[in-house]
Amino acid sequence: MAGHFTQKYLELSPEAQDAMSFNACISIQVHAHMTNRLLSLSAVSAARRNEAKATTYLRIKQGTLTPPLKMGRSSAWPEHEINAINEAIIAGKSDDEIRALVKELEAARTADRERQ
Repeated sequence: MAGHFTQKYLELSPEAQDAMSFNACISIQVHAHMTNRLLSLSAVSAARRNEAKATTYLRIKQGTLTPPLKMGRSSAWPEHEINAINEAIIAGKSDDEIRALVKELEAARTADRERQ
């Protein structure tokens, strides 16, 4: 999902890329094709190079991964958020740029809840 928009971003002229941040492209992509699929901790770990549970929660604390949705005693992550963050990592974005993306994803999550 995010790969398609990353490719479209890279096809833009350098001037157009300067005018539109990578995070904005990811944000547009996330809102245009949002899925309702939720990932468990083990699925998130697999999507993030099989990182340990403790590392996943450390990344949340550092602000480089969105916190999970809580559903009773369970936790899950929206798949589009994990995909967007992974695309930013693959694109070589800095931790600060990823933190900004995480904030955008969390803001979108909050806005979606308020609309319901």
